[in-house]
Amino acid sequence: MAADYPRRKPFFSVKFCRHLADCGASKDIGPDGCWLLTVIVTTEDALRYSKPVKFYNVQLMGHSGLGSENALNRVRKRCVDAGWLHYVPGAKAKPGAYWVTTPKPASPQDSPTKTEGKVQVF
Repeated sequence: MAADYPRRKPFFSVKFCRHLADCGASKDIGPDGCWLLTVIVTTEDALRYSKPVKFYNVQLMGHSGLGSENALNRVRKRCVDAGWLHYVPGAKAKPGAYWVTTPKPASPQDSPTKTEGKVQVF
């Protein structure tokens, strides 16, 4: 699984969060989905993008402010289905593994983050 973890450039989390806001992801996955992705990508940053981040459901609920496991499951599924999150389920004594992804755009205009007239690709 760690072999599948993508290589990340420095400041990836900042660029990812900017892209998340600029592309209007909250319309698809909701603000709670955006916050869940932000928690995950900043945790990836804290580990210096060395491996997938691991959370038990209770831990992730606490960090993301989701009040129940059902809410976490719904939000997580929305993020995975929309292509924003890679999730490997855990087991009873094993936490789930996570990393953020960037979905393929429907059209080339949706692809990069646009900042000050320049195209930002990460």
